[in-house]
Amino acid sequence: MALVFSTYAFSASWVLAASKFSFSQGVSYSGRVRESSEDKVASLMPELILEHIVAPSSRLPSEREVLDRYLERLLLERQSLFLQLSKEIKVRDSLFLSEEKPSKLKKAIAEQEKKIKEIQDKIDANLANADKAVAQVEERIAGVKKEKEGFSFVSIKKLFFAEDSEEELVSRPEYETIELYKGSAATLYEPPQKALLSGTDSRLFAKAAMDEKINGLILGSITRYGDYISVTAEFKIFPGGYEKPNAFKNGTSVGVVTEVGNIDNCMQIARNIARYIIPKIVNSMSVQLYIDISPAEAASKYKLMVDGVVTRPEADGKSVYVPAGVHTVEVESDSFNTSAVTYDFKGSPTFLVHIPMQKQASGSFSVNLKKPEEGKLYAGGNYIGDVKKGVPGASARVNSSNLLGSFVSSTKTTEASGDGEEATPLGFYYYVPQSEQVDGSSLMVNAESMDTESLIDKRRRWTYASYSAFIMSLPFTFATTGSYVNSLNAYYKGYGTRDEAVRKNNIRLGCSAVSVVTGVVWVANLVWYLHTASKVLPVKAKPASEKDIQKAREKSMLLDSGAQKKAEEKDKAPAKDKGTEKAGADGKGNAGNGASENPLKEGERGASSGGAQNGGN
Repeated sequence: MALVFSTYAFSASWVLAASKFSFSQGVSYSGRVRESSEDKVASLMPELILEHIVAPSSRLPSEREVLDRYLERLLLERQSLFLQLSKEIKVRDSLFLSEEKPSKLKKAIAEQEKKIKEIQDKIDANLANADKAVAQVEERIAGVKKEKEGFSFVSIKKLFFAEDSEEELVSRPEYETIELYKGSAATLYEPPQKALLSGTDSRLFAKAAMDEKINGLILGSITRYGDYISVTAEFKIFPGGYEKPNAFKNGTSVGVVTEVGNIDNCMQIARNIARYIIPKIVNSMSVQLYIDISPAEAASKYKLMVDGVVTRPEADGKSVYVPAGVHTVEVESDSFNTSAVTYDFKGSPTFLVHIPMQKQASGSFSVNLKKPEEGKLYAGGNYIGDVKKGVPGASARVNSSNLLGSFVSSTKTTEASGDGEEATPLGFYYYVPQSEQVDGSSLMVNAESMDTESLIDKRRRWTYASYSAFIMSLPFTFATTGSYVNSLNAYYKGYGTRDEAVRKNNIRLGCSAVSVVTGVVWVANLVWYLHTASKVLPVKAKPASEKDIQKAREKSMLLDSGAQKKAEEKDKAPAKDKGTEKAGADGKGNAGNGASENPLKEGERGASSGGAQNGGN
């Protein structure tokens, strides 16, 4: 199954909200007071629409939408500057009443006039930037249209002969992350009463929405006759304002859709409305995905998820609508392994997505270590058992695909860090091919635990050091070679001596030998480094005979469950002199030296080991 991934650059989040829908009829369709169930539908409908819009996780704003945001910032800046201007003018006018001396009055007025002039210049610059930004965006939009029509001489000229362009005031559109208002589809936006009375197209309504950090808002109205309702939904983007030259509006209405259905089937109505609104939100057209699941047993009952969200198929039971772009389609079915595909769905209005499902396998097999050591075995991220005395492995369930496992040893390596000593467990990875996963089979992993990270870091330092030595030797080799060639030419031309040429040749040979040796050391360290780095790769588990399993079991009988604990206690114990350690090792230490145990004699030790092995057999 092919997986296609794509990476986008995301800017700030983009907040989507919906308001409670209103009924176009002042009273109930029957002429009575409106029923409570109708009032619930007015809240339920926008919530259901938002739930269907959760799946698109990103959107690409249009050029005009980005321009709207820039113009909105300039407008707020102009309003602030105007308030500052009015304040400074009032201060200037008050000077005629507060200052009595003409000299001081003239000086104070001059200072105020300077401040007023600075603010006026800022306002003029703000207005100039607004006109300039509109012109730049219009030019960019026109340029995109020309590029779609085909390459022109102008575009080719710009491609090969770059010209100095003026600074762009409005940034280029970037992908944005879609978030729901207050993080939930069940939370609807309630506009202030004054904003509602002023109308949804008023500046007051747009400002109230922007104060709540809302970028997109779904409004709607409902009309009911009998058991059927007509739902009209409108999608607005804020701040809005710029639609075309010399046309401004508070909030841009991107689209309006009307859907009719039974009041008892609000889910279908909401799904159809969301299908129309989603392309408006993500700024791209929807595509239809036909889901083909095999075998028929898996297709009879399955759960479909798009981008991690459970999605209900259309009426045909086989297709879903999604915005054009990268999506992950995932299918779950009882007694089958979950299957998923990620693809960039664009360039066509329809796609056939074939998802083969594999039956969940049954049975188990054993994974054993050829070199047993105490620790824990994992398969597919799940713990399957301990490796301990007499137990060289554990059983894992048969999987329908290649299985990746790991072993975590009880032995730990201690490293010094900023917070003190830090213990890192040792271990390794292994994998079991699907073909080797047979019920009742025994597999062997030939690997041993090691601190791979430290080993790689050590080999890396040696590689860098040898490479540095090799590079540093080259200038001397080149310099001495050049000096030797010069002296040799001088000797042949009669103004140099043979002894001088021989002396410089010896120096050249010595430097060359150093370069050769350091180069060989560097290559050897590089090969060693690559070999060490390859040890992080998982080891393949291979089929094992009963004899191999018996040998592994005999080796595991030699494991001492308390060995790790004793080793840690020994590390924590006070340091002893060499004589004491030797006495303890020979079994001849007295009680004063801390040797409280009587070591086994050679014959007894051998008998004990033999007994342990026989017990394993």
